[in-house]
Order: sequence, then C-alpha cells, then structure tokens
Amino acid sequence: MKLHEITTDPKKNVEYVLKCRRNRKLKMMKSKGNVCSKCGKKKSVEQMEFHHTNPSKKKIEFAEKGITRSWDKTKKELKKTRLVCKDCHGRLRKK
Repeated sequence: MKLHEITTDPKKNVEYVLKCRRNRKLKMMKSKGNVCSKCGKKKSVEQMEFHHTNPSKKKIEFAEKGITRSWDKTKKELKKTRLVCKDCHGRLRKK
C-alpha cells in the first residue's frame, strides 16, 4: 500500500501509520546527521532516539502514540534535541 492511499481495512491502516511514523523518524534522523552524537555510531532506526538537552523546555514527546504534528513543529522541537543511540541515551538519562 502506498503512503497516500486510504483503506477501510484496519490492518492496512495500521501498516500505513507505522510506515508514516518510520518515514518521519528517518527524516528527523537525517536532519540530525544519522549518527549518534555521543558515540558517533550509525545504527538502525529502531536503535536511535532523540534526547532533549533541556527537559524543562520539552514541548513534544516524539514517542507519544496517536499524535500527528506538522513538520514545522517537529523541526522546532528537534532543535532542542540531540540524536543518540539507545545505549548512549540510557547513560545520558542516568546523569
């Protein structure tokens, strides 16, 4: 199914949403250089996360399910983050 197609089949709609989310995350990662800003490694989309450098200024939770935001709002929020792999993100959170 192409991303722009709409269907009444709930299973296909779930597939569509998952593709859209993955594509959005790939676009977000590309805007941040596609590598972990801490260790420099390039990992799969599933292994990469966005770390808010100042949590008090966080307005958007990227991982929040069911919420769609404009690319402009996403770009503004991305400026407050750094791209990190899950391993490095875990270490950053412990600090």
